[in-house]
Amino acid sequence: MVYVLVMENQTPSISCMTEAKKILVFEPDKGMAQQISMAVCGATQITPVTVNTVSEAISFILDHPDSIFAAMVEFAAAETNVLLEKLARRSIPVVAYSADTSEALQQKLMTVGIADMIVGPANTLPISIGKSVGNLARNCKETILVVDDSRSMRAALMRFLKNRCYRLLEAGDGIEALELLKKNTGVKLVITDNEMPKMDGFSLIKEIRRNFTKEELAVIGISAKTNSQVSVKFINNGANDFLHKPFLKEELYCRVDHNLEMLSRIETIRDLSNKDPLTKLFNRRYFFEHCEQFAAKNKDRILTVAMIDIDHFKRVNDTYGHTAGDMVLQKVAGTIEKAFAENGIVARFGGEEFCILTSHDHEEDIFARYDRLRRKIEADTIDIDGESITIRVSCGVCMEKSNVQTMLKAADENLYTAKDSGRNRVVLH
Repeated sequence: MVYVLVMENQTPSISCMTEAKKILVFEPDKGMAQQISMAVCGATQITPVTVNTVSEAISFILDHPDSIFAAMVEFAAAETNVLLEKLARRSIPVVAYSADTSEALQQKLMTVGIADMIVGPANTLPISIGKSVGNLARNCKETILVVDDSRSMRAALMRFLKNRCYRLLEAGDGIEALELLKKNTGVKLVITDNEMPKMDGFSLIKEIRRNFTKEELAVIGISAKTNSQVSVKFINNGANDFLHKPFLKEELYCRVDHNLEMLSRIETIRDLSNKDPLTKLFNRRYFFEHCEQFAAKNKDRILTVAMIDIDHFKRVNDTYGHTAGDMVLQKVAGTIEKAFAENGIVARFGGEEFCILTSHDHEEDIFARYDRLRRKIEADTIDIDGESITIRVSCGVCMEKSNVQTMLKAADENLYTAKDSGRNRVVLH
């Protein structure tokens, strides 16, 4: 039994998983279709539409021409080519998988223009298919920059990567690539040739490493030179990986997937180290490791340190339970982060206490900004077991120009003043 996920030149946009939420599974075997459906739902949180005949699949495509994210198709069915043609015309991703591990089948699948190829025992296929579609959904959010002075080579790389739903940028030389990196902060991977005008690949990587570590932005070097020293020089200059031209697209996919997965794992580890697991805010350790650096970068702006404490939080835990208490912490944390995280550091210091280090324009009414936050938290009631409860906070703010540790102590004193004078207020001296 063979299944194919085909994708032509068009790529779903970054919003593909929010606007095009339908996944099609064509599988004559109802038992296998159910297993695939469960695996895909687990990987994407989307329940696929399953059909058992080619005519049903085509009818579904015609009825939903712009809302299908991906399709899984049994390649061995008699009318499969007609179905694949319909999918290709609409640039719908079409995963090739089969329990047949023969070389002949794999060669045949490689000619279909697939986004992924999976072969193995039938009992492992549903999980592998779910993972593959999940990766395509993830790829919609990943941006890759392709750098090569050869238009034909750039076009080939772009075509291959579009098959995997990546967001793509392209540049003809190193100078242009650096400009794109400045304007597009979400780039996760750069694929660059070496011999280019204005700035070669080695120089480009050196410049990239001035601003990005290997753990923040991956670089894959490519070259047609047979000299083995080229790959060594790429790595020594800061590349994460190397590909020799010409290469198989499957090799490109493996290298790209490997590097992006590595970045994802590092980011997960970093989050576990730097962030509070409940609220997803930065933790106390991260705050103290980065606060002085933030202050130095914003020395020409007004800095404030604020300490925020949830009023009578113990009553919430005692009355409604700790699960309700967690809900309150998450709600308050989300409100604070939305208000201040864009130009500051928002951290959970422990328990029901939060700290904000942020910068402000000189003409900004700082007291009013923090009081708006207090009133916003109070206005956003939380429903717990059918009962609507109101959360209030006290806030102490310091804007005296000093080191962060001294400002933190002053903000903490102002917080205690707010508590002692009736709670649910902002104190700024």
